[in-house]
Amino acid sequence: MDKTEAYCDLLKMFAKVVDPRYKTKLDKSPQARKNLGNEMMLIGMNIALLGSDDVIKNYIDWRAAAQSGDIEKIVKEFSNLMLEMRRDLRNTEIKDINRMTDMFIEVKQ
Repeated sequence: MDKTEAYCDLLKMFAKVVDPRYKTKLDKSPQARKNLGNEMMLIGMNIALLGSDDVIKNYIDWRAAAQSGDIEKIVKEFSNLMLEMRRDLRNTEIKDINRMTDMFIEVKQ
């Protein structure tokens, strides 16, 4: 596995957990929560092994935000994580957190 695969696995997992249908499944099934925990552990180990120091730091920050349940903080930290993953992959055209965050939430003005 290379870092691109590890980062893609994280993105797929994130897309899954923000799906309301999957959240309903998690709420109803202890086994689904256990499976998600195992999946996150494996992804975290791959990121810890393959990711840059800044990616690892941002991954830890995002996991802490995810524990808080504050959706705005979760999205902000995940956006920071995505920016660091992009930097690590040398894909740095988008440098602004607001542009990255807008991909996940509708900004209310």
